[in-house]
Amino acid sequence: MMNTLIKRLPLLAFVLAAVFAFAFTKPVDPLQPQYGQDDMGLIYDVTNVQRGSGPNEYQCDITSETCLWADIQLTQPLSSNGKFVPGANLVPIN
Repeated sequence: MMNTLIKRLPLLAFVLAAVFAFAFTKPVDPLQPQYGQDDMGLIYDVTNVQRGSGPNEYQCDITSETCLWADIQLTQPLSSNGKFVPGANLVPIN
């Protein structure tokens, strides 16, 4: 009995890790509005815009600033993984 339990311990640890991974992960809502603010204070709606380095995309540079916001007033941060940098063809909303 004890040998069987010891042999299954790695499987038990894997299952427990998987349960915790799903329990503490917040799902991403594809309809969630996303806004970014550049260095000049201009706000961009990037809800359906891909992240990347192209002219119609945006980037989040690696800094300690908030990159994306859930509201246009910029009070609800979505991600704090960098400074927002818009692509050359993105048009600000304000």
